[in-house]
Amino acid sequence: MTNLLIIDFETRSRVDLKTAGGDKYCQDRSTEILCMAACFSDPDDEREWLWYGYENEIPSGLAAVIRGHLEGGGLIAAHNARFDQQIWEYIAVDDHLFPPVPVDSWYCTSAQARVNALPANLDDATRALNAKHRKSHTGAALIRKLCIPNKLTGQFNENRNELHELGAYCLDDVRATKSLVNSCRLLSPNEHADWLANERINDRGIRIDRPLAEQASAHAAVETNAIGQELSDLTGGAVTKHTQNARIKDWLIQKVMEFECTQFIARNEHFRGGHIRTLSHPKYYQGQYACLPLGSRQIPVSPAGVRQTEFDYGIIHLMTIHKDGVAKLSLAKDIRANLLGRADAGALAMPDVIYNVIAALDDGNKSSVSKFKRMVERADEEDDRVRGAFMYAGAATLRYTSRGLQLHNFRRDCWKVEEAEQLRSMMVAGQKLDEGTVMDTLSKLLRPALVPAPGNVFVVNDWSGIESRALPWLADDPRAQVRLDAFAAYDAAPADDKPLDAYEEAARDAGTELRQVGKVVLLSLGYGGAVGAFNSMAKNYSVFLPEHEVKTIVARWRHANAWAETFWNALEKAAMLAVKNPGAEFPAGKVSYIFTYAYDRIDGTLMCRLPGDHYIAYPKPRVELVETQYGTQKQLTALKANWKPKADDTEWPRYKLWRGLLAENVDQAFCAALLRHSIRQVDDAVLHCHDEIGLEVPEEKAQAAANHLQMVMETPPEWAQGLPLAAEPNIMKRYGK
Repeated sequence: MTNLLIIDFETRSRVDLKTAGGDKYCQDRSTEILCMAACFSDPDDEREWLWYGYENEIPSGLAAVIRGHLEGGGLIAAHNARFDQQIWEYIAVDDHLFPPVPVDSWYCTSAQARVNALPANLDDATRALNAKHRKSHTGAALIRKLCIPNKLTGQFNENRNELHELGAYCLDDVRATKSLVNSCRLLSPNEHADWLANERINDRGIRIDRPLAEQASAHAAVETNAIGQELSDLTGGAVTKHTQNARIKDWLIQKVMEFECTQFIARNEHFRGGHIRTLSHPKYYQGQYACLPLGSRQIPVSPAGVRQTEFDYGIIHLMTIHKDGVAKLSLAKDIRANLLGRADAGALAMPDVIYNVIAALDDGNKSSVSKFKRMVERADEEDDRVRGAFMYAGAATLRYTSRGLQLHNFRRDCWKVEEAEQLRSMMVAGQKLDEGTVMDTLSKLLRPALVPAPGNVFVVNDWSGIESRALPWLADDPRAQVRLDAFAAYDAAPADDKPLDAYEEAARDAGTELRQVGKVVLLSLGYGGAVGAFNSMAKNYSVFLPEHEVKTIVARWRHANAWAETFWNALEKAAMLAVKNPGAEFPAGKVSYIFTYAYDRIDGTLMCRLPGDHYIAYPKPRVELVETQYGTQKQLTALKANWKPKADDTEWPRYKLWRGLLAENVDQAFCAALLRHSIRQVDDAVLHCHDEIGLEVPEEKAQAAANHLQMVMETPPEWAQGLPLAAEPNIMKRYGK
């Protein structure tokens, strides 16, 4: 794998790539190759090739090079290789006599960037690395000129001079890719095998129920218009669409500040009779506001003049998030759920008009509209299957992500098969859904809209509490064995005589019998979180507790799970020591850290080694001195690859590697490695979602497939011995939960 043949195609088509997706674009007969560039990754090999599609056949010399490279076990590399692989297979081989390339002989440099915690985009990745060769910025205009038909005439631009400019851009792309390949760690054989396994899943595709998706998309469009009208009525025309985020936020801030200032005046006698002059939040929003008692001087209300508790559980406070040390106002999904949940529970004062605007915004942002429409746009017309929906190492912890369909973001709670069938029949028959619940109803149909082919069923299996099991195992602390033994005992017990499950155990540790609290505890406190983390997670489960109770819960849980804090601290210490001592490896539980210059030869990379020789990368780490409320402290930071800087920024953004984040990273990365290990042992996989694998098999083979999948997922690999695993498969005629 040391010498890759790097290639890049430039193409044109009458298919819109963004709308239809790469698979439909590459397979459409209107798609043509304009040019291809190639070079070898070996820095000492300066050979380059540039070929134009109008030449018809591939030059014999280049064809011979390709055949010789493949026969010698070499790989063909491309950035976002799935696209180039399909162009090669469907167009280059048939139309231009290119040598066929086996699927296993492809290599993706975008995947290489992602496993090194670099941006997936070639331009961003080379920029982050400050690579020798960077992606040219001349291509965008040329692509608009040459690769998209004229909107008026429907004809393509055939200007040969501009085509040759596109060829030069294509050659620059392979040079930039070569620079990327040689600036960071190559995919290991196991990582390459994992990428290939995911591509086979992408090739199989996942089938959609087209009539259901079409009807759901149509119903959602009607409801979207109705929500826009409702917002217009509520805001006096200030907001007309739920997508007008800036307008909605501005309107809400003004109304909320008016309400909360009025509430403040009512609670403080010396401000009564006053009115609000300016609107802003004293702690989090720009500027200050002032309450003016009639006939007296201006009295500013500022952090110094207001007891902190005055606004601590107000609407603005609950809209405030802290990102990279900066306070911002947010109306994200979890924020909306928290606000509405607290208002419904009587735990938050909120005027009806504010409640109704937030509710309308929440309703409009149910993911149904875009996802159902995208299903229809991207599904193959012949077999109704959406292909290319999953991305290997989409997250820095090498967790899979979803693209196009965004299946990983589908709502978890959904209709059962019988309910989904009934709703489908209603929509196909032209019946209306219950007024006021349309978006909620549709969003719960997203999962059931995925169906197997006739005669087939889905076999779906997910782990039980995998991250809650993996963390104490990774800690490798005798005190954590109690937790692992509890999981094992629960798994082994008969169904009618189960001991306390993980959530009940966590609730008991926290000093309560409420299982929902136990769920929040496990999901929020295991990674170093405290009161803020608990409250942030609690809102998703409609758990609202006073701060003093939350503090008690946090303290009790940490006391009962002292191994966790020891592990967090060990991770942070080991990572810090590794950066200070390049080349030396420092353990923490069952993981270790090593700082090396072997890959990024200028700034180095902090590598976290997990069991089974799986890795997490932290590019360009740095130990910095920062001023905190506790004085000057040392802080470990790394390149934040998923946060694209402004074009004129001189340095890529950075983020803090604190103990809780490191614990979350190792836990998620280890669980992702377990999932990849399981995927490689099964055939017929068509989907994966977080800790779940889905197969599509003939109905008569379903039980055998279910038994095999359960065995695979409950048998820890050699590098995870002692980890208790539990999984229960389900056989489904529609995808669900």
